[in-house]
Amino acid sequence: NQIGFYLNTLVLRNQLNQNATFIDTLLEIKENTLNSFEHQSYPFDKLVDELELDRDLSQNPLFNIMIVLQNNEQSEINFKNLDSNFIPTKNVF
Repeated sequence: NQIGFYLNTLVLRNQLNQNATFIDTLLEIKENTLNSFEHQSYPFDKLVDELELDRDLSQNPLFNIMIVLQNNEQSEINFKNLDSNFIPTKNVF
């Protein structure tokens, strides 16, 4: 039995190479992420059981860091006494 919200959670494991460039690292993470989507519907409980991980209620059994990706449209941000401008960046991928 699990308590938690695991909708759209995709666990990734990436090894960082200290000799790789930043762009090469991002491209490797991108490839790993795209390949992982093939297994995104694998049940969480089954994955934890199959990996025979030690369970500790103080932390998630599969990851230490969670990043949330939200594909939202850009909108203006207005702060009191602060001007801001949206600056589009070139996609490096």
